[in-house]
Parts: sequence; structure tokens; C-alpha cells
Amino acid sequence: MKKTLGILALIAMSCGAQDTLNEYIVFKETSLSSSTEKVTIQQPSSPVMTIVGEVASVYCSVACNATVTQLGTAATATTLTTIPLNGGQASSAVAFSGSNSSGGTVLNTIAIGAGVTQTIDLSRLYIGKGSGSNFSIGTDSITGTARITVQWREVR
Repeated sequence: MKKTLGILALIAMSCGAQDTLNEYIVFKETSLSSSTEKVTIQQPSSPVMTIVGEVASVYCSVACNATVTQLGTAATATTLTTIPLNGGQASSAVAFSGSNSSGGTVLNTIAIGAGVTQTIDLSRLYIGKGSGSNFSIGTDSITGTARITVQWREVR
């Protein structure tokens, strides 16, 4: 009986650990000349997972504003390489840089000082399984360097 309980406990722990393995990160650094940068995390055309935001960071070499939006138009710009954390499986979501996603609901706009990296809590951001559903983090128009990093997880 004790052996069976021990095995069940190990199975339960490994099942819980699988959810935490589905974590991903993307980053984009861009030299801008009177232009913007935006990173969008978007559901594919046939989504199987829910996207749960974790954290983002935005750095600007000059003062800038960073805006977080959700459910804008579907992005079709340049795709970014998504990095699975902890040796997890490939992401079902697609990441875009120089994103052409527009509209949507503005969740927050944050003023960032020159040379400052601002951390943004995304832990309450959920993107369901709707085709093309997304969230974006972008800078306003600057002449300088912008670096955007986004981390999220995917759950069933």
C-alpha cells in the first residue's frame, strides 16, 4: 500500500511539473530611428493551448513609453524564435517582432526613463484558444535602442 501511494505521489508531482515546463521566452533588440518596436504573442490558426502571461521587460536607451495591448488584429509581420525554457516542448503560440498588430484593448502604458529596464507583470493576462488572439508590448516612436523580452506559459 505504501509503495502504491508513493508511486501515485510521484506520478502526481510529475504531472504538475509538466505544466511548468511549457514556459517560453522571446526577446528582440532593435536600433530605431524615429520608429517603434512591438512584440506580439499570438495564437495560431488552430490553437490547442491557453496563453498565460508571466513577465515582460522593456529597455529603451532614451526615454520612451511602453504599451501593453490585447486582442488586436492578427499579426503577420516577422516571426521571432521562441525559446522553450527548462527543455520544454515547442510553443504553440507564434511570436512576431516589428508587429503590425493594431487596435485591441490598451491594458497599460508605462513611462520608462532613458537607460532603464522596466519589468511588467503579465501574470493576470490570459489569451484563450481563439484563432489569432494575441497580446502585444510595444514602444512609442524613438531614436535609440529598444529591447523587449516576453515570458509566458501555455496550459491546456
